[in-house]
Amino acid sequence: AVPRRPEAPRSDAEQIEPADEAATITELIGRITPDSTDIEAEHAIDIAQVLGVRWREMRAEGRAAAQAAADRAERDLARIGIEGPDAVTLSSSEGSFPVTLTNDTDHPVRVGVQIGSSNPSLSVPDAEAVEVAAGERQTLTVAADMGQQSSATLSARMVTPDGEAFGDAAVFNVRSSRVGAALWVAIGLAAAFVVLALVRRFRGLARRDTSRPMEQMGADPDD
Repeated sequence: AVPRRPEAPRSDAEQIEPADEAATITELIGRITPDSTDIEAEHAIDIAQVLGVRWREMRAEGRAAAQAAADRAERDLARIGIEGPDAVTLSSSEGSFPVTLTNDTDHPVRVGVQIGSSNPSLSVPDAEAVEVAAGERQTLTVAADMGQQSSATLSARMVTPDGEAFGDAAVFNVRSSRVGAALWVAIGLAAAFVVLALVRRFRGLARRDTSRPMEQMGADPDD
């Protein structure tokens, strides 16, 4: 006979929520891991253990176990990171800068880079997903075209191969050292002036050098 009401108490929502968080992180890790079968199975067993019936009579312990499972999944994801430069100065309106992906896990991952800008007039193309081996670092070169903008704050975030952003962003400033046409004209005129002044000075020295022998000989005015 099946009782009309279950004798065991229901699972606590405070226990289910961190377990659900761990499952969400596990699903994301699976999407960035080329061969994720073993990784997902390991996390699935961990999550299932914290939702067992045995915890229903031990509420506090069950909540702690579920939160621990979520923390473990979060730590695994945090071992994959992104690093950007402190600041970037482009020699013109166009240039590139490096972004480094780090993988401190014991399995390869496949990650792309999404570039955001504080300036709505500036758009920087995202970097395609690349595979980073276990314990390795890989640097990507991102091209930027500042156009008429002089500076902007950019943020680089990791994305899954299907485009979902995750993890902490690397934030840095990009500045263009583009010199305007008027300034180039001014620089050219200044350089021409310096060259002209040097030529006149050398000619003056040459005239004085050629007149010295006559003065030293004490030439006769009648000659």
